[in-house]
Amino acid sequence: MTIPFPATYSLLDPDALLAEILNAHYGLTASKCELHSRGMNDVYRVSARPESSHEERTYFLRVSRAHWKTEDQIRFEMRVLKHLADGGAPVAEPISRSLDRSGGSLDDLYTTISAFEGKRQAALFSPAVGDIISWDQPERFRHYGRALAKIHKASNTLPNSEETETSLAPNVVLAKALAALEPLLASSRPGDWAYLCDLADRIQKSSLWLDRNEMDWGVCHGDSMGQNAHITDSDAVTFFDFDCCGYGPRAYDLATVRWANWSAGIAESPVWPHVLQGYEEVRVLSQADRDAIPLCVALRGIWIMWYHAANASIFGCAETDDAYFDKRFQFLRAWDTTWLSQAAID
Repeated sequence: MTIPFPATYSLLDPDALLAEILNAHYGLTASKCELHSRGMNDVYRVSARPESSHEERTYFLRVSRAHWKTEDQIRFEMRVLKHLADGGAPVAEPISRSLDRSGGSLDDLYTTISAFEGKRQAALFSPAVGDIISWDQPERFRHYGRALAKIHKASNTLPNSEETETSLAPNVVLAKALAALEPLLASSRPGDWAYLCDLADRIQKSSLWLDRNEMDWGVCHGDSMGQNAHITDSDAVTFFDFDCCGYGPRAYDLATVRWANWSAGIAESPVWPHVLQGYEEVRVLSQADRDAIPLCVALRGIWIMWYHAANASIFGCAETDDAYFDKRFQFLRAWDTTWLSQAAID
């Protein structure tokens, strides 16, 4: 038997993170580090006192899973977040190890840890104050839409970055998804596989993607499904978890909210009009952007299957069994029938 035995995932010791990462690398004195949540990343809640303060503050330490993202992807996310935070956008800010927002490098925004299963990156963030907005409070999603538009507006001054690894362009998303899903569907669910290939082909061949001058492309949050933002009692919204950010059609971020609403089984909820209203109070959508939203909802429905299939070792077999795919294809076919007949698919 190999010692230590190979592992695909290890839970890092909070006390070791406190001593060897937080107090060793940051200009603060951390008194507590405790596991907050587990998922694609492990998140730890941290109580610490900065050198310049006499009061303890709350931070969140995010430790990425090994092999989930490349270091270039981590650096892209940190570059986006630093740019947004420096521009006053409503995001949870990554904390530099130099504690100097005006200086330092992207390398100061994360620490690489050698775990059993491989290298993992740890990044410290300011808290997103408040709570997740409930679908039962649709009018509050107007503030959500405004905050998302502010993020898009602030990221407009970032250089375009269309690297494949961080791309949310439809052709890139679909190619990755089909490659990951073919082994799971082609033989065991040939009808669903044929439908998925046809749907992907129709999305990719849409005339909407031909002229980017008609659409808004730029850096997207990538996972703006409603649960990755908090809102305070005074309606201040802060976005966090830019783990899936990338360059693509901005309609994708709006579509992700619409997708989450439909996936929750509340297709007739008034949430969506409030999101659009709030967004357009800050940024006006072109007709091409509006036309692209139904396509991007379907794209998101395909992306989520790729996400679970590509990370099966994390999510487990329940995310790729028949019940899972029954639910996902039921959604895609219902959305296709209801909305894609109205979309600009040649």
